[in-house]
Amino acid sequence: MNPSRQHLLLALATAIILALALGGGTAAAAPFTNYSNTVFSDGFETGSLAAWSLVGGNGSITASTAAAHSGSSGVRLTNVSGQYGVLAKNLASPAKDSATEFWFRAGSGAGFEQVAQARDASSSQMQWGLMYDGGSQAFWFFPRQESGGPQIFTGGNSVPSNTWVKVRIDYTATATGGAQLYINGQTQSDWAATGDFTRSADYQILQLWNDGPGTSDFDDVSIATPGIAAPPAATVPGAPSGVQAAAADGSWT
Repeated sequence: MNPSRQHLLLALATAIILALALGGGTAAAAPFTNYSNTVFSDGFETGSLAAWSLVGGNGSITASTAAAHSGSSGVRLTNVSGQYGVLAKNLASPAKDSATEFWFRAGSGAGFEQVAQARDASSSQMQWGLMYDGGSQAFWFFPRQESGGPQIFTGGNSVPSNTWVKVRIDYTATATGGAQLYINGQTQSDWAATGDFTRSADYQILQLWNDGPGTSDFDDVSIATPGIAAPPAATVPGAPSGVQAAAADGSWT
């Protein structure tokens, strides 16, 4: 057999062995790894509240440069005694697993007031609630199951007034789900609740609140659901070792 035919047969043998090594199956989908699918965000940079579904209450709610944490604008909810304000966003579809983030600043003299709530769209049940305790300069976090749930106190001076803090709340409405609160990217084991958090209806409405006298500022609000990690790039294994090809008349062995 001439050398060119021998080399061709050797290459064919190597290709067959490589195909067997790689296999013919498909890779399984990667699990959820992070909240990378943003379903709503508003930094109020347009200077309007047009992205929101409801601007309600008898207090004042305005996009304002004075309420900006970053950029040119944030939103300020201002009340006198007996007034309240609520800003609500209806999501296009309910979220079973979500991360809600926003920057928050309580004005001086704040009392005990609502900050934010996550609700469903069918029964207006609360998935979670967050309140500000101006006397203790702290949050009260209420992760709710279908019926009831704990009350979590973040500790005195954990949320100083007139100071921006970044809030993040993760909530998973499954039989092994739960909720976790983060302040400025930090959390504690007792700022969480776990258990059966299945719901008859899931999170679809975010509400931002101020129901006390004074001001509350919000900026850079976002809601995200889990994204699926890209599968790792396929790699070709190295050439197999211990493979030999011997020339024969019209065949290889």
